[in-house]
Amino acid sequence: MSFDLKTLTNLVSKHGKVGRVSIIETKGSTPREVGTEMFIWNNGQEGTIGGGALEYSISALCRKRLLNTECYPTLLKQPLGPGLGQCCGGSLKLLIEVFNQENLTKVSEIINEHGVYFRKVGSSKTVSFADLPVSTNKLAKFNNSSDSNLLITGDWIIEKYQSTIMPLWVFGAGHVGQALVELALKLPLFELNWVDFADDRFPGHISSKINKIVVPNPETIVPYCPKNGQYIILTHSHDLDLKILDRLLKINPLTIGLIGSQTKWKRFSKRLSEMGHSQMSLAKVTCPIGNPALGKHPWQIAVGVVAELTLIAQANHNG
Repeated sequence: MSFDLKTLTNLVSKHGKVGRVSIIETKGSTPREVGTEMFIWNNGQEGTIGGGALEYSISALCRKRLLNTECYPTLLKQPLGPGLGQCCGGSLKLLIEVFNQENLTKVSEIINEHGVYFRKVGSSKTVSFADLPVSTNKLAKFNNSSDSNLLITGDWIIEKYQSTIMPLWVFGAGHVGQALVELALKLPLFELNWVDFADDRFPGHISSKINKIVVPNPETIVPYCPKNGQYIILTHSHDLDLKILDRLLKINPLTIGLIGSQTKWKRFSKRLSEMGHSQMSLAKVTCPIGNPALGKHPWQIAVGVVAELTLIAQANHNG
């Protein structure tokens, strides 16, 4: 769990007032883990804390909170038993917060100055860094630790700021590209960048969360791409695939996936070696992509690819 200011800013800008529900503690059997969050607004929702009666009840409560004039964080302990018609046997502690443009501006100021977001449960008053019941050394240790993104001290909740999520670049807007992007979009792990040479290559409607890039020669933007990203190459052309791959290997990114067969990769690796790329560099490339046991349908390929990307993104995020 880390505070995603970018997502909240986008949602508040679009919907005006948004509730955030996050799981901060679990006991026993629960449908989701600590750090899970969902966002609620008047007639919509993003994310899930487990579905069913639990989510229905909490969503209704959150929408009532949206009608209040004050915006302050509250904690709720929720047993998952007969009261909800469930038999999980566990319990959750939930943090419920409401954000609008005014208090989100204050949140931004706190994060920009201190690198974490802190607030006091049950209080709508502006709190200062001096009010925190945590020593500077303890806060620094928490901020530098990969063990947890959440610190609870009495009535105070402190979260690390999620300044970046994993950049994911997809070259190619064909069937596999569309399935992959649509699936990755459902996860709060990736900053999606989608590249192709013509606008009509893309679907008619694309989420505002996706950075659509139309460029006649897609390989020309590679030198401006981040090194800490994951890249998937699945264009309409083997020649274009090779050009993009050649340039990506020169910036040494986190991972590269290339659609194709083992035969294609054998031919590509020979060409790339002749172009001066080392075997160590070529080892970054995964080809074929996905899980062959799942099948070759675009959605089956996408499921395998996104599963692998998710594991890498989570490992990188957890340090």
